[in-house]
Amino acid sequence: GRESRCDCNWDGISAKSRALLESSELILRGGISKRIPFAAMRNVHGLQSDLSFRFDGASVTLRFPWPIAVSWAKRISSPPPALAKKLGISEGTAVLFQGAPSSEELQAALGIGNAASWSNCEVAVAEIHTTEQLDEVLRSATALRDGVSLWTVFRKGRGHAVSETLIRDTARQLGWRDSKVASVSSDWTGLRFVKKRFE
Repeated sequence: GRESRCDCNWDGISAKSRALLESSELILRGGISKRIPFAAMRNVHGLQSDLSFRFDGASVTLRFPWPIAVSWAKRISSPPPALAKKLGISEGTAVLFQGAPSSEELQAALGIGNAASWSNCEVAVAEIHTTEQLDEVLRSATALRDGVSLWTVFRKGRGHAVSETLIRDTARQLGWRDSKVASVSSDWTGLRFVKKRFE
């Protein structure tokens, strides 16, 4: 997501904060700390360096040091597609999920589909915490039918046992091709793979 320092005025209370624009929410940290879902924001308006909106009855203005308010307002008012759509899951889609979803967003997306096995699913999603889990998932995924996507979901940022680079390199060595990256939540991201076809 995007990030900027700002002067925040929250219903008459002013403080210096940092604003993070994520896929589905605005996060404020510092003098004023809040998590603000896009869906709950009203009267969103951007003018040069000032982003204003209403949330939970409060009138809020963020003043940035750069004229980015218009682009942020547009992003908030036109959020990206829902996670289920990004993952290729719709009502009744046969979905294999390995692991226990750590984010509410992923749990909600998976709930739209119907549970399936590796061999008969239309989309496969696996949450990865360790290299051992990654190896197990890639072994199990050999049962996927041609054309079925495998999504690996892992924590964003540094300091975790698995990273995007590790997952990509390991999967490529086993004949998988990465084709898309999608934000799952503020803490989790997803990397999609399909099996390479050898003529």
